[in-house]
Order: sequence, then structure tokens, then C-alpha cells
Amino acid sequence: MKWRLLNQFGCPKGAWGRFIIRGMNIGHRRLWDWCLEQVRIDENCRLLDVGCGGGRMIRSLLDRYPSLRVDAVDVSAEAVAYSRKENRRYLGSRCRIEQSGAESLPYDDNSFDLVTTFESLYFWQDIRKGFAEIYRVLKDGGRLVIGLEAADPSDKTWSSRIEAMTIYAPQELRTHLLDCGFSSVRTEPAEPVKGGRLCVVARK
Repeated sequence: MKWRLLNQFGCPKGAWGRFIIRGMNIGHRRLWDWCLEQVRIDENCRLLDVGCGGGRMIRSLLDRYPSLRVDAVDVSAEAVAYSRKENRRYLGSRCRIEQSGAESLPYDDNSFDLVTTFESLYFWQDIRKGFAEIYRVLKDGGRLVIGLEAADPSDKTWSSRIEAMTIYAPQELRTHLLDCGFSSVRTEPAEPVKGGRLCVVARK
């Protein structure tokens, strides 16, 4: 039962999926707060969150920055519905949430100043295609912020039990990002600690 429940992380569905989504809203907060400290957010910018889960992160930003405009996508219809409910006061004015994967984003070129993704890319079907799509929708000089709790492929604790989960080493992420056209990539911490969280900031 435990591991079947964990398999909901990639694309939550049904009642158990809603349970997982609620947990994401609580459990991922420390990660996204820490990652967003690594970049300056202009309250007039347009932000895209890829793999928005339950939408608590985007709600916290919309609450904090009165002029911020946010779009968000998730592959899970359950997550999209949950996130729309979480952000209902902003929908239609400053927030739009759609069902989509990273590999086929429903936005025009050069649309966003900042793209974020937290605890999501483990489950992308094609990471290079996802990065290429993010590069496409970012404005020149725009940034991508990636937050991960797992960045050690040799640690199979989770990936051996959760279907379709792939863990990437920091150097793998750097290589993919540079190959997709990003001009600079930095990681925090600069020398990742085994078992520690990771933030990657890439600039177009």
C-alpha cells in the first residue's frame, strides 16, 4: 500500500491523489522558499510554474506580490483542479492554470520572465525536450529555477520504488540545460551535499 501510494507522486489521481497533493502543499514549502531566496523576483514579472501540484506555492507568491502574473501547468487533472481551487481568488485576473506537461507548453515564445519547477522533473517524459520548451517560452535574460530534494542517482531509495522516477545528478542537469541553449547555470550549494537539497538557476 505504501509504495502504491508513492506512485501517485508522478501524476496524482482520485482520492489518494488528492491526499498526496495536500501533502505536497505542506511538504515542499521549505524547498520552494529556499530556492526562491536565490533569485530576485520583480513583482511586475510574469511567472510560469511547471508541475504546480496543489498550487500553494503560486498562491503564496500571488499574495506577496500584488502585480505578479502567474501561469501554471501540471500533467495531473486532479492537481490542476486542486490548484485552481487553491488560487480561485486570482483566477482569470492574475492566474491561469492548465493541464500540460513540460514537453509541450501552451504558450507563445518569449512569454515569461521566470519559470519555476519544484520536485517535478523526476517524472518528465523527456527532460531535454522539457528544458527546450522552457527555453522557448522564457524571455531573453529570463531565468529557470529548479528545486529538488533528491539529486543523487546512486541513491535508489525512492527511484527503485516509484514508477517512472528518474533522479538526475547536478552535472547532468547542467549539461542538458547548456545543450538546450541556456547561457549560464549555477547550483546552490555550489558543491552539492550527498542527500541534500539542490537549487539550480539557469539563465536564457
